[in-house]
Amino acid sequence: MTAIDTKLLVSDLAIVVVDDTKFGRAVFNSVLSKAGYTDIRVAESARRALELMGERRADVLVADWFMPEMDGLELTHRVRQLDEERNEYTSIILCTALEGVNALVTAFRRGVDDFIRKPFDHEELIARVYAAGNSANLHNMLLESAQQLQQSNRELSELSAHDPLTGLGTAGFLTQQLDALLAEVAARGGGVCCTLVAIDAWSDLKNRHSSEETDQIQLGVARRIRRTIRPTDVAAVSADGEFGVVLHYPDVAAFRATVFERLQAQICERPLSVLGADLPVTVSIGASLFEDQPENPTAEILLEDARRQLRDACSHGNRQIKY
Repeated sequence: MTAIDTKLLVSDLAIVVVDDTKFGRAVFNSVLSKAGYTDIRVAESARRALELMGERRADVLVADWFMPEMDGLELTHRVRQLDEERNEYTSIILCTALEGVNALVTAFRRGVDDFIRKPFDHEELIARVYAAGNSANLHNMLLESAQQLQQSNRELSELSAHDPLTGLGTAGFLTQQLDALLAEVAARGGGVCCTLVAIDAWSDLKNRHSSEETDQIQLGVARRIRRTIRPTDVAAVSADGEFGVVLHYPDVAAFRATVFERLQAQICERPLSVLGADLPVTVSIGASLFEDQPENPTAEILLEDARRQLRDACSHGNRQIKY
């Protein structure tokens, strides 16, 4: 790797390093300390790392992939759950000697942000930690903006009527926002996408779990929806076990259907933590995209079209998408 001025790659970051070997911990701590990082906490196990992050958040977690008792992927899963509960984001770098694409793709889907090959180049580690810190800062800024926007919505009297469990808007709020955006599109052009997200086999889940558990399921899905969509998008509870998302595109050419796959993946790829137990949950999605036309539909028409697509999706099994 070409020599770099490591002093240029230092920002004020809280870093947690976990390695089950004393030598590995010493190397990580030495390299990052010499680069100028001062807030470095070192853990000898994944469980200890979780304890440290429970006491105080970290911007960046650097962990070995293979460790006894709990490996890097399980640690990633636990950290992502902690992030969701705190409405925060931690950038995660795994250190691995693995070769090949398949293992890395699996890890990315499990929530890992970046990798560094072992044995690693010291300057590469510093650069990757710097980039991971920037990514964490950006994610947390967006989460904070979304939280502030959500809080503002809650304070808007009737227009901001919200669901007491999830904090998302109600079905009435969803309709009001759709009407407002349709009027915006009629005046300025663009597009509106009305999306309905239904928890698969919801009736069966309600029969098999307590009301407290099903509340936690809905809350978990709501959190993942809110964390996935843009701060300016609208999220609401449209029905029991169902959520509505309204996406506005001032330039309809910016719309990509992959937004549905990304939303579904963020909800389904990892189990939800329900009263301390992991519970796999999947969702199906139906959506209706409206572009500026001579005759604009009402919010009710757009919602009904999205619901028709959702019924079609659900009729083909779990984890389906129709639009």
